[in-house]
Amino acid sequence: MRTYLIRSIKYLIWLALLFTLIFVLMIRTNTARAGGEQMLHELFHTQRGWMMIGMLMVLAFLYPRFGFTSRSLKGSVATNRDDILRIAHRGGFSLVSETPGQLVFRASSPAKKALLLWEDTITVTQQGDQLVIDGIRKEVVRMEFRLKPALAQEQ
Repeated sequence: MRTYLIRSIKYLIWLALLFTLIFVLMIRTNTARAGGEQMLHELFHTQRGWMMIGMLMVLAFLYPRFGFTSRSLKGSVATNRDDILRIAHRGGFSLVSETPGQLVFRASSPAKKALLLWEDTITVTQQGDQLVIDGIRKEVVRMEFRLKPALAQEQ
C-alpha cells in the first residue's frame, strides 16, 4: 500500500507540473482566453476549476492500478538468461541485482529514469515454469513482446 501511495503522489506531482507548464505557456504565448489572475481565479474559485483539480487527483490515485503490471511467459531464468539480458539492455535497462530465480533491472540513463518518474525497476522472476515480468506497464509489455520470439525459438 505504501508503494501505491508513493506512486500516486509522484504522478500527482508530475500532472501538476505538466498542468502548470501548459498554463504558463498559454499565458506567455497569448493563447489563453484571459490573463493569469483571472485563470487562477477560475481554477480555485469555480466549480469547474475544482472539478478539474479533483479529476487530476482521481487520475493520480488510479495511476498505479493501470500503470503497472505483471506478465507471464513460459521460460526459465537460468536457461534464457542471455536472451533476457540482451533484450533488457536493448530496451535501455541494466542488471542491478541477480539472485537464483530473479533478475532485477533499472533504467540505464538518467533521462529514462526521469521519464519513468524513477519507477524504473523491472523484475524477472521464475515461478514454476513461468517467467514473471513485473514493473511499469509500458516497459513490461515491451520486454514481453521482445522476449516471446526468443523464448519460442528455444522450445
